[in-house]
Amino acid sequence: MVKTKRIYFVDFARSFAIVLALTDHSMNDFGVWKNYPESVYVILKTLTTSATPTFLLLFGMMLEIIYLKRYRKEGVHKISYALVKRSFQCYVGYFLTVLAGIAGGLLSWKQGFAAAVFFGNCHFGNILKLYTIMLLLAIPLVWYRNRYGVVATLILCVSPWLLYPVIQQLPVLQNNLAIFTSSIFGFGNSGGPSILNSLTLVGIGMLSASFISLESRYAFQIKTLVVIALLAIVLIAVVVLLPVDQLVYNHTHNIFRNQNHPVYYLFSSMLGLLVAILSSLLIPIGKKVSASTDNFLVFGRSSLTAFTAGNIILNLIAGRIATYSWTFWAPLSFVVIVFSILVFYEKIFPRLTLVKSMERSFRGIVVRFQWFYVRRIANSISRVIPR
Repeated sequence: MVKTKRIYFVDFARSFAIVLALTDHSMNDFGVWKNYPESVYVILKTLTTSATPTFLLLFGMMLEIIYLKRYRKEGVHKISYALVKRSFQCYVGYFLTVLAGIAGGLLSWKQGFAAAVFFGNCHFGNILKLYTIMLLLAIPLVWYRNRYGVVATLILCVSPWLLYPVIQQLPVLQNNLAIFTSSIFGFGNSGGPSILNSLTLVGIGMLSASFISLESRYAFQIKTLVVIALLAIVLIAVVVLLPVDQLVYNHTHNIFRNQNHPVYYLFSSMLGLLVAILSSLLIPIGKKVSASTDNFLVFGRSSLTAFTAGNIILNLIAGRIATYSWTFWAPLSFVVIVFSILVFYEKIFPRLTLVKSMERSFRGIVVRFQWFYVRRIANSISRVIPR
């Protein structure tokens, strides 16, 4: 492999996380989980549920690797535009997934409206809701990281846990309000990970990315292992009095996740960091990937498209496939189909004459839309960020 300044292992880790997420979602909708004994289910579910925290950790790593560098070189305005544009794309993906849920019969129009304004849940689309807001929060977070350093940024990201004892004493909320407070602030027991609590994963990802060095081959892996060890110590201190079977059940059945419990974030951080370490060993830092590996990385390069397309398909067919008995070949075929769609989208779709003609026709509309909405929002945010 030839040398390169691009950090390819991050793309690989993101591709792997996409595969895990689509596998987990499709195995759920195809009803395949029930085919496995509890011991196998626990192992597989622990692996597939590492997808979401891995995404968030990698998001933090990208802020450190790409956006911090761009901030220092081009200023807050450039990264504001890029992050607001990405936020808008995530919301469009989320909104399309909501519409697919309505079309597939999983949501009524009323439920779909609630989901669209973040007061309802969308079948497998809630991570896009999280990203829509997290990408906007990333703008002041990168500014803070540049001014005060990565350790201070991690402390800031972890600090919301100081409110956890207070949050646990708040009255139990119900219905749509509980969904909103769960997804934004982490209380309500109606879904997770929340935006506020997920800052922990983002901060840990930024810290881990700061260990990357082109000169020292194993600095990233060794220092990240130290972080994992420290997280393990904290995790043991938190769970020392809880029965093991209860811990396993609550984690693999998403109870800790829905409760935004600290165990979910501690254990998930460790899993996500392990994925990053293993990816960096498979694709060493500073090395360019082979052509065959680069094809697999289409999942990582087009992660938003892959996640949105896969979940739209599942929302459309979930109600229709529930009555059949499926094996593991069904979700495996589903992942292959999504991969094929991405390869077509990346390699063949842009070359089609009709597509080129449509692109020229709609380019002016897109530019105007970005000027009136995305660019104006980015300008407004960049004005309030200190220089």
